[in-house]
Amino acid sequence: MSIKARFSISLPESQSWHNYSLIETGSNPDMLIAPFDGQALCFKSEEIGAWLPSKFHDQSPFSELSKSGYLNLLRKAIEFCDSDDKKVVCSRSEFVECSIDLSSGLNSLRKAYPNAFIYLLELKNQIWIGASPELLVRREGNTLQTHSLAGTRWNNDPFTEKEIKEQEIVTKSILNSLRLTSSHATSPKEVEYGPVKHLQSIINWENSDAHAFSDAIKSLHPTPAVCGYPKNDARRFILEHEPNERELYTGYITCALEGVSYAFVNLRCAKVFSNGIRIFAGGGINKWSDPESEWLETKQKIESVKNVLVSSDNNK
Repeated sequence: MSIKARFSISLPESQSWHNYSLIETGSNPDMLIAPFDGQALCFKSEEIGAWLPSKFHDQSPFSELSKSGYLNLLRKAIEFCDSDDKKVVCSRSEFVECSIDLSSGLNSLRKAYPNAFIYLLELKNQIWIGASPELLVRREGNTLQTHSLAGTRWNNDPFTEKEIKEQEIVTKSILNSLRLTSSHATSPKEVEYGPVKHLQSIINWENSDAHAFSDAIKSLHPTPAVCGYPKNDARRFILEHEPNERELYTGYITCALEGVSYAFVNLRCAKVFSNGIRIFAGGGINKWSDPESEWLETKQKIESVKNVLVSSDNNK
């Protein structure tokens, strides 16, 4: 039986919403939804009217990674990063018992993160909501673009050597994966996503091949911003040491609008249940990382999403 799904999206810097019904297909898909590790689901889409899920499931028994467990994971990750150019991303999730109004939640995410990709997805009895700051690939004509987004600070905190080196590793890895030179990347600049700020370089290149968009996704996913570098070593570390599956978190979602193809990394996201939301967050680890600071970073990222979604229900 074909998998069916429903999907609502709002592109960065847009106030418009696009709503789709999706049905799984084996050929010529126009939307892909991929987990961190595993095969992408391929869909044909049809535009529909506004919708909201009518049925929610309870969160099944789940063992969250405690602070001590996450600190232990971080220490192993720092040991893994035994040279200046190594990085691995460690993630965790927290379940927040609450009820949220998804319509208000989507609008609140749109207001809180104007330059993010906002979405709501109903798939296989799962409901996901998110506000991703990270473009994976964009194609318009023969011009393609990706972003090197890494390093996290809050409010007026200055970036340190740790974040600067982390973003340098991500840029280098992306350029290597795409076989591009450093001339294709802009110098890093600070970008804000709500209370969070990152370092970002924009990478542009030309390719007239019909498969250039999908080829770029294959080359980049999972990106060094959500996996690490070297990619295969970092992925192996994550699959061996992270105790819980990431599922769709740090996967990617594609769509096409008005002749432009987009793929976004699935970050700042939550899985929605009848009795609460499970919020995912992670952070890039290198040899300069401090475990307590990295724990706090995930705590703040989770709180930033929770404050938007839960307050959207409280303030309706």
